[in-house]
Amino acid sequence: MVLDQLIGQLADARFDRRGLRGARGRRVLGITPDSRRAGPGIVFVSLPERQRENPFQARAALERGAEAVICDPSTPMPPRAACVRVADARAAFAQAAATFHEHPARRLRVFGVGGDAESRGRVASLLAGLLGACGLDTAWFGAHACEAGGRRLPFGADRLDAFELQTHLAAHAKAGGAACVIEMLPALLDGGRLGSIEFTGRVTSDPEGNGVAVPEHLSPRGSRVALDLGGTRLVACTPIVGRAQVAALSQAAQAAFAAGVPARTIAGALPRLAMPEGCLEPVCLGQPFGVFVDAGIHAASVAMALRDARELARGRLILVVGPRPDHSVAERRALADAAFAFADEVIVTSDNAAPGEFRELAHGFVGTSPEAGVRFEPDRHEAIRIAVRSASAGDVVVLAGKGRAGKQRIGDAIVPWDERSHAREALVSRGYTGGEF
Repeated sequence: MVLDQLIGQLADARFDRRGLRGARGRRVLGITPDSRRAGPGIVFVSLPERQRENPFQARAALERGAEAVICDPSTPMPPRAACVRVADARAAFAQAAATFHEHPARRLRVFGVGGDAESRGRVASLLAGLLGACGLDTAWFGAHACEAGGRRLPFGADRLDAFELQTHLAAHAKAGGAACVIEMLPALLDGGRLGSIEFTGRVTSDPEGNGVAVPEHLSPRGSRVALDLGGTRLVACTPIVGRAQVAALSQAAQAAFAAGVPARTIAGALPRLAMPEGCLEPVCLGQPFGVFVDAGIHAASVAMALRDARELARGRLILVVGPRPDHSVAERRALADAAFAFADEVIVTSDNAAPGEFRELAHGFVGTSPEAGVRFEPDRHEAIRIAVRSASAGDVVVLAGKGRAGKQRIGDAIVPWDERSHAREALVSRGYTGGEF
């Protein structure tokens, strides 16, 4: 074990009830790969990619008071510096971080979800929600947010280094957590941050699902699905909507069942499931039509959402969408093709467009598509209000591109933006204040 090597090689180092003691007799408080954060009580890890940028980072960390350095054989070190040389510093960092926190993943059921970004995030979110609804306090490390130990971090797991990841796992285990779902982001895999984690199960997401959950009835208010787990067939209702969501639920249910959660417990949890953020997320205040917020910004993800929404609509499908300035012309063209292929009415609005560029972006977005059913409104709040005001019973409104709490350009300012709150405000202005529809 790397930390055991460190303990053995550092003079006057020992593990006792007061914790690890370093070369200077101080307690080791943490492990970091950032020389700027190194200081008394810190073990510094010299990662190869950072070593190439600054060959003297290990020396700088020691000058700031770091207790010791974990590094590869080629790292230049001052004479008599306390260090452990290893073949793979990234793997050693992950291993040392897990050892420091006494391997919290071993006290949890840990699931890894891989696959393409679109379906991977949907399956990971639903699996975390399903395990929670089954009574397992579940941490979640995703592409857009993390939740562990009663805390929500408003950024993705790829922002966490190996020590920070283990810190949050340890906090979750200490708080009585039972499970954890990790979205297998490329940065986590390439950075070796998951190397010391023993997984209970791994899921490779598939947009088509695996047949464990089959939709029997789909509506804007939810779905009725038939579950087939271990030869037991059960029918349950769930608030999630759309065929793609049911396919993701199918994989989540299979993973939970394979980890020992009984089939009847899974079926009983389905009515309590929360919708994944930004995946045809419903906004319901008792209106007789569907309003859904979707985070899709690329043609493939928007097309999937609109295909499901089209199946849910008994009337028109109304889409609010905006061409993004940071997309290429081809990407905007593909998004427009998806929009006009499924929607009956498209309201083209701003998606972070600067005041002077919206008109050009909007008209380029529409291009040669039929003008019928197209409306331009640069004010996104007003575009949402127009869509909701024009909806009738049986219609479905999809607000695409701002599914998760994000930002929006208004004039020259960038402001926080929550599409759901604007949708609710539009519904309230029509007199809907809650209840069933």
